Amino acid sequence: MDENLNTIVIELIKESISTIEKSKEFVSDQLPDIVQQLLYWYFMSSLTKFIFSISILFISIYLAVRINTKIYKKADTIFDDDMFGSLIITTLGLLCILVFSVKMFTLTWLQIYIAPKVFLIEYINTLIK
Repeated sequence: MDENLNTIVIELIKESISTIEKSKEFVSDQLPDIVQQLLYWYFMSSLTKFIFSISILFISIYLAVRINTKIYKKADTIFDDDMFGSLIITTLGLLCILVFSVKMFTLTWLQIYIAPKVFLIEYINTLIK
């Protein structure tokens, strides 16, 4: 009984070692492709956020200027109630959009393009923490 148990344990250990070696080979073969796909994913994700935030910012500034010029043309005086309220609303709206746009603004895509190894080191550092 003891010998049978020992042989079973030895077989399990050998199979485990063989499986670990196979997985090590698989990971070492696939690692460059995984890293390339990781870099590509973060590059595109960051670039999309960057383009979206810049376009939102420019569109909001354009709309705020357009709305305010229409309000100024209609107002009789500078302290007209309609103009002052609309000016405050457009200013607050632009401020909210500006905060949202700055929050989304990221230059990670530029870091990946210029220094991908630095990005990978920082990414691994965030995984470790």
